Amino acid sequence: MGKNTPLQTFCFILSTFLAEFVACLLYYTVVLSSVMTNTSSVSRAFTEAAAYIAVLSVFMRENAAHLDPLVTIQLVVMGRYGAPWYYMFCQLLAQPLAAIVATLLIWAMTPGFDKSLGLGLESLAFGYTPGQGLLAIFLGCLITYSVLLWMLCSQGVDNYYIHTGGDFKQNTIYTLSVGFSHLCVGLGFGRIAGGYYSWYLYFFPGVISGTIDSSNWWIWFVGPLMAAIFQVALWFFWHWIDGMAFKPIYHISKKQGDTDHPHRN
Repeated sequence: MGKNTPLQTFCFILSTFLAEFVACLLYYTVVLSSVMTNTSSVSRAFTEAAAYIAVLSVFMRENAAHLDPLVTIQLVVMGRYGAPWYYMFCQLLAQPLAAIVATLLIWAMTPGFDKSLGLGLESLAFGYTPGQGLLAIFLGCLITYSVLLWMLCSQGVDNYYIHTGGDFKQNTIYTLSVGFSHLCVGLGFGRIAGGYYSWYLYFFPGVISGTIDSSNWWIWFVGPLMAAIFQVALWFFWHWIDGMAFKPIYHISKKQGDTDHPHRN
């Protein structure tokens, strides 16, 4: 197979950018809308999980719908990005642009373009300390990052740019697993600091509306970063342990009616 022409490379980058932008725009708009309309944490959890499943179902085969810069960076660090590492910049550009556009769309839906409503800005629930909020965000991100990344790799779709695309069962398992992980996080931690934690979903609505919490804003930055670092460290530690582990060979004579263990070499 020959080398791609400059035009083919450009079209690949553009398609990746557009897929990530549209996926993020759809998801971010739903998330910010559910926050701004002051729906209950339970309703938000189901709404955001449904939006995630819908977006993954459409865009998974295009770029896996990262929807978060830390997911993109984690895949690159883990060596599971599926394309040259520098291609990640098209996704890292698409994600903040989508967050800005989504915030402006939510602003356009507010009565009288009232920015004081926060435009979907997350906030720490009354009675909780910043430390408790940080722990909730860390655990929530760790769960969602781990399920998304480990399922993406274990289901054999880590190299999604050349994904077979025809395995409906594989795609369905991945999509539902990631979606339900968001639902669990939303139901478990949503009432403390929101149901889904992303730098962009906090930063851009806060900057555009001018309503960032001057004392607690840092937890939406530190929490996801801590979870991403821990998840990547866990990934490499597991691979090191798996490589060092003693793996016995299972072999029973076929005369006894058995075959070799399918998962051992």
